[in-house]
Amino acid sequence: MIQMMILGFTQQQLIFLFSKTLGYSIIVASTVIKLPQLLKILTARSSSGLSFNGSLLELLAVTFSCCYSFARQFPFSAWGETFFLTIETFLITFFIKWYDNQKDKAIKFFVIYLLR
Repeated sequence: MIQMMILGFTQQQLIFLFSKTLGYSIIVASTVIKLPQLLKILTARSSSGLSFNGSLLELLAVTFSCCYSFARQFPFSAWGETFFLTIETFLITFFIKWYDNQKDKAIKFFVIYLLR
């Protein structure tokens, strides 16, 4: 069997390196994907046009994905983006209630989500 060497790396090592680099690049990109929406909500002090139910469904989806991957002990590079999306989506969902003059429901949501 002929092993191909590129820059002193075998083909298997290059594939592994590419896979890890891609996984961590996706994680880095996911940390800022919802940041513009979150900043717009905070600067406008309004969540007008955003659906609490839609945001809640998205939050449940990324939370379940994150928890499943963590419980199965998948490598962080395979599921790390869901961790950051969970945090950002949680904050957006919280501020939808907060700026909709439902501060008591926002606080209840905050406590219930974090305790579950």
